[in-house]
Amino acid sequence: MTSKGRNPVMSPDAARSQHGDVATLTSQGKSPLSMSQTNDPRIKQHDVAAYIERLTGDLRAMSRSVDLDSLAYFLEMARLEASLQVERLGRSIDGRATMSDF
Repeated sequence: MTSKGRNPVMSPDAARSQHGDVATLTSQGKSPLSMSQTNDPRIKQHDVAAYIERLTGDLRAMSRSVDLDSLAYFLEMARLEASLQVERLGRSIDGRATMSDF
């Protein structure tokens, strides 16, 4: 945290070294990408959207528990968007896609 109370901007390389990259997380089984053994991009998108929905829900709950209301609000918006994508992609995968899905 900086002296002004903000988190410093982190370069992509620094973020990878601190948190690992997607390929590393996937190989460790920490991502839904490792669950999809298919070449269908819709299934991979669905799995990632579902994972993001779960994560943002957890993050929102954490934010609310310490009264970070604005952050909780934006995380809820991200969770809702991920939820919509899960639903849309699920219909597409099942063959029940409608014109509004495109």
